[in-house]
Amino acid sequence: MIIAVFAALLFALFAFGFFPGFMSFDSAYQWWQARTGDTTDIAGIGIVLMWRLCDLVLDGPGGLFLAHLAMFWSGAWLVATAFDVGRARQALLLAALALLPPTWLLAHAWSDAGLLACLTLATGALTRAQARGDRRWILVAVPALFYAALLRHNALAAVLPLAYWCSRCYFQKEAKIASRRVALTTVAAMAALVVATGAVDRLAVRKHVTMLPSLVLWDLSGMSARADTLLVPPYAIDAKATVADLRETYRPYTNTSVLMSSRAALRDPFGSWPAPELHALMRDWAGAILAHPAAYLAHRAQLSRYLFWTRPTALPHELTFVPTLLEYRDNPKIAPNESALHRRWTALIGDLRATPAFAALTYLVPGVLVALLARRARRTSGGVAGLTVLASAWLYALPLALIAPAAEFRYVLWPCVASALGIWLTLAGAGRTERSVAAGDERH
Repeated sequence: MIIAVFAALLFALFAFGFFPGFMSFDSAYQWWQARTGDTTDIAGIGIVLMWRLCDLVLDGPGGLFLAHLAMFWSGAWLVATAFDVGRARQALLLAALALLPPTWLLAHAWSDAGLLACLTLATGALTRAQARGDRRWILVAVPALFYAALLRHNALAAVLPLAYWCSRCYFQKEAKIASRRVALTTVAAMAALVVATGAVDRLAVRKHVTMLPSLVLWDLSGMSARADTLLVPPYAIDAKATVADLRETYRPYTNTSVLMSSRAALRDPFGSWPAPELHALMRDWAGAILAHPAAYLAHRAQLSRYLFWTRPTALPHELTFVPTLLEYRDNPKIAPNESALHRRWTALIGDLRATPAFAALTYLVPGVLVALLARRARRTSGGVAGLTVLASAWLYALPLALIAPAAEFRYVLWPCVASALGIWLTLAGAGRTERSVAAGDERH
């Protein structure tokens, strides 16, 4: 009860410090979609649907912010109290999460913040299911994983290890957990998730937009600038544009500078791309990479450096946080938080934005070290949980080096916090096997 109250107090602290939350351009556009029904799948449709639901109770970003905050702190409480390690250690985990700079970005109405929130909830539910041998917690985890899959197009990479964990929890009361049955159940669950999210997408999205051209055109622009030759195909750029135009507008940390520049004159990446043209673009992209691998690797390496490590203060602060309530079209104006706590907290984020406090490797590397050093972790309840969450963090983070459109820290929110959760679970559950934990809880 005491730990639950502490978690509730931390929820209240974040709510008081940040309500109604922040809205970047993406957030404001998604709210407009929720209000008008003029939906696209440029981003996952999940946040638009959740926003529409939250607006029934509280109009604006505040309802969505509180919903995500409730998911996060509920999940954190479930993780903290799954193992009987004493109230002091349980409270220590919650306090550490509150002090973790990545969690402060829950203030944003972003799908990335939603992903962090719902995957933390799923982690908490599955930790309870495993530690206490109670399958009912799977009923909490499954909707959270479904919401995650709806939030981000690449979320399935993070969901896969948790779906495997979910399958293990379902079969853990059997005398011997059959790896083949767990694997087949995981495959079936992921297939069902793909079908279900696809069905929701077809029903809820009015205008379908592929993200591939925006990624490919940026890659081609970056390679062109480095190889000093025009690699963008003629059907995707103005005939008068030159390599110098691309070099002048290209930025290694974001795709928007070159994609939206009238000087570069690239074709609208979010416009109409008939299938034959899209296939041709993909072929030209692959051909350019094969012809100029060094230019491609240099382009992606510089992006990865900013994404996974620190971003210099000279770069836009929007790569880390967007402390504003941006307006879009006819969206109602939202009154900002003017409390002293909000001002100081926001200023602290600004002061730390170019430091390792907002660098993904600060959190990911310790997780890898714990996984490598904890050789016996696979035999313990906490080890299974911790290594699974760490796998989710890395499976989600690694592909970003090749698919991220910018070095925005929000893309790695889940990997950062998941690494912290994975470390705690591995250490907290050390020496407690799945059987002993379940049996111990049945005796209480």
